[in-house]
Amino acid sequence: MFPNGKTLLEKSVIIIPIHNAVEFVTRTLESINLNYSKVTKVLVMDFCSEETVNMVRKLSDKTYHIIYLPRQQLFTRAINAGIRYSHKQLKPDYYLLV
Repeated sequence: MFPNGKTLLEKSVIIIPIHNAVEFVTRTLESINLNYSKVTKVLVMDFCSEETVNMVRKLSDKTYHIIYLPRQQLFTRAINAGIRYSHKQLKPDYYLLV
């Protein structure tokens, strides 16, 4: 716990890079919802998946940000794009990579 009463997760962004992994993402997001109620933001980096579009539309919560990368990227490029987006838009103190 920090001096202002916030926890690490309240100042963090969880970055999840995916490519055609709907089942994995669904289970991961359910786990985050059950175990980490104080997470500030979850950023799902979808690099050109075919099957995630419909699943992701169900996530209309302001906690989740879905970023569609225009073409299939390498894992590290998806992570870097997520960090750049988070830094500019969400301004977290910490990044957690799943």
